[in-house]
Amino acid sequence: MINHIRRLSMLLGCTYIAFSCTTILYVAPLQTECVEGAGNPCYLIRRSPEGNWVIHEKSISGLEYEQGFSYKIKVKKAGNSVSLNGTETDYALVHLLEKKDVTGDIVPEDLHGKEWKLESMRIGATAFTSEYVVPTITFSDDDKISGFAGCNRFFGSYAVSGRVITFSNLGATKMFCDEAMSLEDAYLKLLSGERRALFSESKLILTSDDGSQMIFRYK
Repeated sequence: MINHIRRLSMLLGCTYIAFSCTTILYVAPLQTECVEGAGNPCYLIRRSPEGNWVIHEKSISGLEYEQGFSYKIKVKKAGNSVSLNGTETDYALVHLLEKKDVTGDIVPEDLHGKEWKLESMRIGATAFTSEYVVPTITFSDDDKISGFAGCNRFFGSYAVSGRVITFSNLGATKMFCDEAMSLEDAYLKLLSGERRALFSESKLILTSDDGSQMIFRYK
């Protein structure tokens, strides 16, 4: 019986391990929105180094993912579930084959002269989105920041060291806006202290040690 399963697995093009098939996946160093404007992040995966990236909405059980690193992983099928794109395979990590840092240091000049608009923000499992107000941040060449926090204008200082941006001396105007204050409070809380930074094309991703994340885009 076991030999029969092994032969069947070979015919299906997968590896026999514990009565299940495994496959190799490549995971991109950046995530993307599952649905445009929704703010919820999805993996980009492919089955070969030269293949096309496709959106994978489901989690990959056991993978401790960090943006800025590319992954080569061996996974097994853990079932099927319904996603916005139809039925997707749920995967569970079998073995981490490769984790590669593919980012470089932040170059301050890449930040200057742009109005960065908040695309998504997450604190723990809580995602903050707004259809009506979009917080922004601008980096000047004299180590100052300014922008719109959702209700008030804010200002402060920043310093770049390698892949870390440190924000300090934050201040803001004192208006009150009923619907925007929770968004603003979360935004200014995350935009303080040291944040790991990843810059890729038109996106700036700031991450804290607890996994909270802000994604900005300039256009």
